[in-house]
Amino acid sequence: MSRFENWVGLAEGRVGAEERRRLEALLSHAPPEERRIVEELREIFAAMAADTLLAPPRESVEAVVRARRPKAAFATLPDWARSLRNAVSRIVFDSFAHPEAAFAGARTAGVARRVLFEARDVELDVLVEVDGDRRRLTAQLLRLRGEPTPLSEARWIVTTNGRIEAVGETNEHGEFVQVVGPGATEIRVAVGADLITFSIPEQLSSSTGG
Repeated sequence: MSRFENWVGLAEGRVGAEERRRLEALLSHAPPEERRIVEELREIFAAMAADTLLAPPRESVEAVVRARRPKAAFATLPDWARSLRNAVSRIVFDSFAHPEAAFAGARTAGVARRVLFEARDVELDVLVEVDGDRRRLTAQLLRLRGEPTPLSEARWIVTTNGRIEAVGETNEHGEFVQVVGPGATEIRVAVGADLITFSIPEQLSSSTGG
């Protein structure tokens, strides 16, 4: 287990009492940067534990933790993104699980898959069209306070396998479109002081709708 993984276990409280004492002692002599990362991880895990209604899936938790790994691929995030607090979402609707309701409402049918994410009062509606080894993501970001309201000019980042595919802003309808390659895809959106991670699991991205 790497030093960073030890810090993750300590921050999440997944270690026994003896190991916790050992790691706390090690942390007391660690460089300031490592101590700061552990404190940030503790805040992330505490916030997620408190959010019992929208508990995020494990893959979202791991995506946020990876973003804090020293010298990780996400160290290349723009300065405006790295200055925000990390937050995670959960999947609340998957058209493969509920095909009869897949495209109820205003959004159009004829796509491979529809996945809805929520993070407190924010919703991300993603349509995934598959064309060979490429996928077209059509996303809409909404604020759910009262009547759903599009979040325009919200900054977003799309990554595949930890590499940045594109960076941009939502339009006046809270929408953006991005074509990505195969692999685990993550969308990060800046909302207020938070950088929210929306993780599209591999099985949601690589299937061809039905």
